[in-house]
Amino acid sequence: MPAVSLHVLAEKSLHQQINPELLAYCPTMDLLAMGAKDGHLNLFRLGGQRVFSYVPKGYSLAIQKLKWKPNGQLLAVAWSDQITRLISSDSGKVVHQLDFSAEGGSHVTCIGWGTNLTDLKAGMGGETKTNRHPLEEVLGEAAKRHMRDLESDLPRELALLDIESSLPKLSILPSAGKDEDIFSSRPSVDAIFHVNDPTAEKSVDVMLLGFDNGTIHIRLYDSFDLGSFEMKKALPSLQICRPVLHASNSCTSTHALLVDTATASNSSQGLYIVPLDLKFISGMGQYLSFIASKSTQLQNLLRYIDQVRVQLQLEWKSSQDLPSRFVRNINETLAEKSQTNIIQAMYHLAVTGNCYPEMKEWLVEILTERGHKRWEKATTSGYENIRKLIHQCLLPALERCNLLVSRLRGFSRYQPSNALFGLSTSELDGVLDTVHCLTLVAHTVLRQAGIELQQFSAFSTWLRHEIDVQASDPSISSADDAVEKDTIIDYARLLEYIQGAMTVSRIGGFFQPHTSHNSQIDVSKKEMLPNAVIAERFSEYNKGIGTEKGLPTFEEITGKLGQQFQHVFKRISATGQRGVVFGRPILLASKYQPTGLDMRMNYEKTDSGEAFVVYVAIEVKITGHSMLQVYRVTLDIEGGVSSTRAVEVSTIKFAAGSIKDAGFVDDEFIMVLFNNEDISHLLMIPYKGQTTHPFRLRYRTVPQETKAEECLASMDSIDFTREAITNCSSHTFDGTDKFSPVRIEINGRKGRRAVCVLDRDLLRYKVFDLDSGGVDELEAAGSEYENEDMMSE
Repeated sequence: MPAVSLHVLAEKSLHQQINPELLAYCPTMDLLAMGAKDGHLNLFRLGGQRVFSYVPKGYSLAIQKLKWKPNGQLLAVAWSDQITRLISSDSGKVVHQLDFSAEGGSHVTCIGWGTNLTDLKAGMGGETKTNRHPLEEVLGEAAKRHMRDLESDLPRELALLDIESSLPKLSILPSAGKDEDIFSSRPSVDAIFHVNDPTAEKSVDVMLLGFDNGTIHIRLYDSFDLGSFEMKKALPSLQICRPVLHASNSCTSTHALLVDTATASNSSQGLYIVPLDLKFISGMGQYLSFIASKSTQLQNLLRYIDQVRVQLQLEWKSSQDLPSRFVRNINETLAEKSQTNIIQAMYHLAVTGNCYPEMKEWLVEILTERGHKRWEKATTSGYENIRKLIHQCLLPALERCNLLVSRLRGFSRYQPSNALFGLSTSELDGVLDTVHCLTLVAHTVLRQAGIELQQFSAFSTWLRHEIDVQASDPSISSADDAVEKDTIIDYARLLEYIQGAMTVSRIGGFFQPHTSHNSQIDVSKKEMLPNAVIAERFSEYNKGIGTEKGLPTFEEITGKLGQQFQHVFKRISATGQRGVVFGRPILLASKYQPTGLDMRMNYEKTDSGEAFVVYVAIEVKITGHSMLQVYRVTLDIEGGVSSTRAVEVSTIKFAAGSIKDAGFVDDEFIMVLFNNEDISHLLMIPYKGQTTHPFRLRYRTVPQETKAEECLASMDSIDFTREAITNCSSHTFDGTDKFSPVRIEINGRKGRRAVCVLDRDLLRYKVFDLDSGGVDELEAAGSEYENEDMMSE
């Protein structure tokens, strides 16, 4: 029977060769991420339109791994500079930069990204929908069951009450021209701060990165750092190991890793499945998402506040550079010829109308009207931008920060013991004090900037007037006009500006680095000055009695705030780290050059009841023959701790040809890219243990005391005949269009299953629709041959 052909959704020819290992299909949208061999990251729509292209600035780097977030909003890309960048699929900007240079592993070998329900009982209640429905539907059904069974709990409801959505949105910041500049566009700011995810209170995002030295790094909600874990310390039997594949299921806190123990000097390798129990998910339960998400929001707010601080310093510096050069030049001339300075000269001119000759020459020939306009523009825009940044950006961010810290503080007081969550009420009190101090500084600078702006406005009017007067001829009528303009000048504010902000602004000290500022705030100490002392000094400052010296600067307070936050986050991370446990390694193969192709975790019915099952597809080569092994590992999970119930294996042997690639489509089918005599096939093979499909894989138990490769040598494999290949093919490439595939990337999203097939020239790809009728017709063909022995044992 002829093979069924799949419908082609898209095809494209590229200008750059891509790395076949760096191809990722977005799980929620029709987007393809591709890593080129020159280090460029490209994102394409199915129609071939380029969404964006990204490469780190100033570097020549190679991409090591890339992985989509389950909701498709972010793409994790690991570059050879030991920095993993999380890139937004909407804006193409780097949302987070994860620097792992201190980890000791130079190469990222695995990126895993999963979403776990925090209320596992609600997620497991009723009929399991983990694999047959989208994750959002699973979370929604779990929430409904949870709410039906939930008793009234006022403290819990108050803790989980969404308040941030009622606050105004944070404003975007000016672009700084850096890779980590993520607050300069509305989509980026909204994606970080203003995404209303209804599932956020029922689930937690878990990101896992594996390095070539056996280190595992775990993060929650993209940016909350849980910490790093060395597998060789937890598993003494695996002293040389590197994770290569990751699998997880939303309804269990246990993840699975495929670990490779190969070395450069030893070509023989062993492949192990290592269960990873994240017990803190089940231990913290429904409150984990609250604590982790609020901590992540605080981390993002801290980055936002620090970026505002940098922008304030830049605005202040740019507003003072040009005026300071003008003042410095005239000061040198006045000191040399008249033994005075610009303050005395301008004060003398404003009060008496008498202008020093050097002053007149400077006004008429050096400063001129053009210089005055530049001075006015630099200073006015500087003050206005500072006021705008504080009023529209800094103060709203501090309000959000105060609210989030207050919620964590209230939550810590509600809990009789914080051993489970790692929160400290006294530490959060200290954070609130620092936030209040920063708010006080912001209000003070905002008020003083408005005063100095009014003073400068009077000064600018007078300065323009004096330029006209000194440049005019007293004998003509223009001088009389200049004298008439003198009546509109506010001399009180003018004199205040000359004596004060023109040379020494009262807000300038707040923007100085703490190393060059005579402050009594030591950021290395645990506590800042008491609030009463700071309030007293600000009261004296506002009355004009004191100066900004002795008061904290923006950099000092944000630095102290960052230290306090890191201490709070560290305590939470340390609590979570105690709940990370590696399970007993399960050896799959150590001979015949095994290669891990794909990995998947399902929740399904087994002979001994429902359980979580890990499937691993491995290619092995024996005496020139290409064989596909699918391991089926059944796990017992109780209280967040896993144990191995059974290990089974099914082996497919092809009479001729080679396996190019394989991947799991969904919880029913595995797709195999098989090549034979220049003809390639996309084979759709049912792999589930309980399926009744006639072409299903048939598993044999591997005794726990027997190594997998010994079991393989002693058992018969399933021989795929040519007729079986023909009837399991969903698409055939006969080479008529010179397209010879070498790599497949599958999107198993319900209602939009598709596969991207990459040509061997690495310059062309095609995308096929798996729901175009091919699988249904394949099943119909299977029914026709149900009574025939197409796969002989």
